[in-house]
Amino acid sequence: MLVNKNSPVSAEEIAKVNLAHTVDVYGNPVRLEVETLKAFRLLKTAMLENGIMIGLSSGFRSLERQQELIDGLLAQFSEEYVASALAPVGASEHHTGLALDFVVRRDGKWIDGNADVLYTADDIYRQVHPHLAEFGFILRYPLGKEHITEYKYEPWHIRYVGQTLAAHLYETNQTMEEHYIHPAPNGAPLL
Repeated sequence: MLVNKNSPVSAEEIAKVNLAHTVDVYGNPVRLEVETLKAFRLLKTAMLENGIMIGLSSGFRSLERQQELIDGLLAQFSEEYVASALAPVGASEHHTGLALDFVVRRDGKWIDGNADVLYTADDIYRQVHPHLAEFGFILRYPLGKEHITEYKYEPWHIRYVGQTLAAHLYETNQTMEEHYIHPAPNGAPLL
């Protein structure tokens, strides 16, 4: 399912998500859709075998939690900034349990915090990106596609879509918006 500012998810759809419980890199509770969590664990293991340590930092968000995050940022920043940094309530992929933010480890520390801090590890994130499709993930907000996704490049935000669609999107360098809004010439998007 495509979830963005123009295609919000309903409270009824959110209630149907089969969530599994886990913890983030600091031991805080996080929930992810069951298959998404399984796939992330496999990705994490594969990356460790390649000498890259990744960990979960964010998963499922309720509508209420999204509003709390928005309110927190609005207390510090302009509405324009907040709109560019966070999806409106109902329009966040985190509501599906299929999207997650991950962090990387460098010099014995998790590179975590605000976007400016996370971007300092872009070189490590870029080593992970080519492996995402093998485990059914896509980089949801890629560099150079900001005008399509309406979000800045986020090397840490990935979305589980299954291996078939992930491979197709990676090979064709498409975002979900390009795939679903502008499908292939034969008329139907690959499911």
